[in-house]
Amino acid sequence: MFPRFHTLEECRKRNQPLSHIIGVVDKSSTKKIIRTDSDSWGPSYYYGMGMSPFYSRYSGFGFSTGINVVNSRAWEETLVYPEIDVIYHCAEKVYEPEIAMRDVPAEEMKHLVKDLKGGVQVEKILPGSPNKMLKEEDIIIKAEGKRIMKGHQLLALFKDKPEPVKVEILREGRRKTISVRAEDVTDRVKENLAELKKSACKFEDVKEASSLCKETI
Repeated sequence: MFPRFHTLEECRKRNQPLSHIIGVVDKSSTKKIIRTDSDSWGPSYYYGMGMSPFYSRYSGFGFSTGINVVNSRAWEETLVYPEIDVIYHCAEKVYEPEIAMRDVPAEEMKHLVKDLKGGVQVEKILPGSPNKMLKEEDIIIKAEGKRIMKGHQLLALFKDKPEPVKVEILREGRRKTISVRAEDVTDRVKENLAELKKSACKFEDVKEASSLCKETI
């Protein structure tokens, strides 16, 4: 919730009313270490950093204790290093193709396309979507002539505009070129952001620190 709220704050600073998140990439990592009862260590911490206009990274540090006891004075712990890349843009209008997608890794794609790149598979055509030419399980491999390997790459092409985008898909082993269109979903995004702000501003520390809690979306 808070990373998304942070992007909304960043957009408001740029006099753009809406934050449209088009992708979240979890790059968290873990590391196992051996602790002893003579070790000293401090509490976990968390910080965030926003980068204009489409990218924000949230990092932190935490830990979990393992059960594997080495001896009476040592034990195994797993350090957790959360790192989340939030890809977004600030806008006054938001357009989306109204399709649910999943990223297909290169390991899966290599059986379908003779290269080492990934693709994007259509999982569902949402109600009201203007893209009835697409079918579930279609794999989008190019958009506007460029390779698409992540869903956010396709969504970014509709930034602030509803114009159709030509995509190349792979359907039942055959390539086909069609146009993907976007719908104006600004009102829905506004409602979601209003609910987000309402939830985040219930926390006293957020309410005191954020001027957004005193504003109306």
